[in-house]
Amino acid sequence: MVYRRMAKQIAILLGFFILFIYTMAFPGTTSWFILLFFSLVVVVLWLSTLIVWQRVEADVNRLRLVAVWPLFLPDLKIRVENMETQMSALLRRRFDLAMKLPRGHYDTLTVETAGDDYFGFFRHRVLKRVPVNLDVYPDIVPIHKLSHHPEIRRYLKLSAPEIRQIRDYLPQDPLKHVDWKASFRREKLMVKEFEKEVEPRLHLVFIGFQTPRFEQLLALSYSAKKEWQEQLAVRVDLIGGDSFLTIQPSWDKTALLAQWQQLDLKHGKAIVFVPEALVDELRLSRHEPFMMVTEAGEAR
Repeated sequence: MVYRRMAKQIAILLGFFILFIYTMAFPGTTSWFILLFFSLVVVVLWLSTLIVWQRVEADVNRLRLVAVWPLFLPDLKIRVENMETQMSALLRRRFDLAMKLPRGHYDTLTVETAGDDYFGFFRHRVLKRVPVNLDVYPDIVPIHKLSHHPEIRRYLKLSAPEIRQIRDYLPQDPLKHVDWKASFRREKLMVKEFEKEVEPRLHLVFIGFQTPRFEQLLALSYSAKKEWQEQLAVRVDLIGGDSFLTIQPSWDKTALLAQWQQLDLKHGKAIVFVPEALVDELRLSRHEPFMMVTEAGEAR
């Protein structure tokens, strides 16, 4: 490809040299018109590859590039980290690119743009390092299988608080707590006072063992945390890492199981997100009751 472009550029120079010699030898309206037209076309093709980016903005899901002037390229390739997209760049200044970065924290993004002119004589290529502050967490995936599992449903369904007493109505009491039957009997407003609810606690554990579906299992545990923490007090322990943002798969099964053995599972319901390869070992490793969820989203 490089040699082909060099051959085209040499052909342009040779053509320009021949036209120039011909025009000097046989000056006239036609010869000068051909020389000037040929020169203008070459200059326009060259200028079309001189792209200056006025603004480059990025967030977790989108990249936006804005050029100083409208581009005149048939195609523009945009590469962000390890993702590449190709789009038409004919008379466009702004380019919006939907992107999905790998999980992690980003201080800079490497953005490369490349494209050829209409005849492939010249090539545009710009590499920019864009300062950002992006945190890319695991995907949010459906957890219908887990939410509808009988044991999990029983735990997630909070029981109604018990009535402690029926007392006189106070101005700050909500009307929905008024006991109308008792109020009718005593001929004054009476309200139900409930026992203080004890919020159940859910203990989610993720085992960061290396498997081909590591990210899928991590996304499943992250989605469960995001959904269930709206109903329960959720505690999360990541075996093999510190956060959903930075945890990486580990081959050290012995170290992972040692950390698992040290966890306190006595408070709340424990649900462990574990690769299929470690299910049997985890089942035999602890006497406390806990549930296991594998990469397929199956609860055991």
